[in-house]
Amino acid sequence: GSLALQDLTLAGGHTGIQYVGGGAVLNNNVLTIEDSTLTDNTAYHGGAVYSSGGVTTITGSTVTGNSTSYLYGKGGGVCARGNLTISATTLTDNTAFSGGAVHISETATITGSTIADNVAWSHYYGGSGGGVYVGFQATAAIVDSTIAENINSGNEGGGTGGGVYVTGQATISGSTIRDNVVHAFYEGYSYDLHPAYGGGLHNDGTTLVVNSTISGNTAGYGGGVVNTHEGNLTIWHTTITDNHAIQEVADYDEAGGSGGGLFSGPHYQGENCSATTLRGVIISGNTSDISAKQALFVPPTPGYCSASI
Repeated sequence: GSLALQDLTLAGGHTGIQYVGGGAVLNNNVLTIEDSTLTDNTAYHGGAVYSSGGVTTITGSTVTGNSTSYLYGKGGGVCARGNLTISATTLTDNTAFSGGAVHISETATITGSTIADNVAWSHYYGGSGGGVYVGFQATAAIVDSTIAENINSGNEGGGTGGGVYVTGQATISGSTIRDNVVHAFYEGYSYDLHPAYGGGLHNDGTTLVVNSTISGNTAGYGGGVVNTHEGNLTIWHTTITDNHAIQEVADYDEAGGSGGGLFSGPHYQGENCSATTLRGVIISGNTSDISAKQALFVPPTPGYCSASI
């Protein structure tokens, strides 16, 4: 069956049941939400909306102030398996372990939307994507959208992706990724400062960025963009500017401060097999506390694979 919700406010929902998602709506089939507000809902996954494999369409709506109750909760606003379409929608002030606003597990298209002021909050390994998380087997398109002022609080594996984190496949076109932040995480008992990666975008999968602007973002490595592990990143006709690579210091350790605009290289305690292609890209006006204000490319790990730029 199908469900269409129009001109509604869904507020204060809470599943209260372990492993059950969707504080406002749980979708197993076909769901359409139009011109509605989903606010202050809480669930294990998908604070407002959880789709377990159906078709979900959200249009002209506001998804705000939702959160996950599980330590490893996915998608503070929306967590979707199956097919997800979001258009002309604002997602703000949502919180989760990964994907502060949206966690994508299969296929998604986000068009003409604003994803702002969301948080990926956990200090445990794997918390990624202050705004959007694109999972390992997922394919996502982000078109004519703004991803701004989202935060990744950092975690013991190294914080990844203040605005967007991709480990599957993504295309970002005609969009602005600005003023997002990833923080380092200090592990007090080991005196280890786990660095922050990719203030705007962190790619571990395959990502194409076209005709977009990445500006004003902050992280330890790659204030604007990071490409690590076996990531394949292609950027065309895009401006990367005014991003900052910050060096953070705590007790006996320090981390970050390199690759203000772009960093392509190893992730925290990992190998490097990243491939980065730039065509018609402007990288300017970026800053760093230590080195490589505009871009830093680290050679491949010897004997592991090859990398290119």
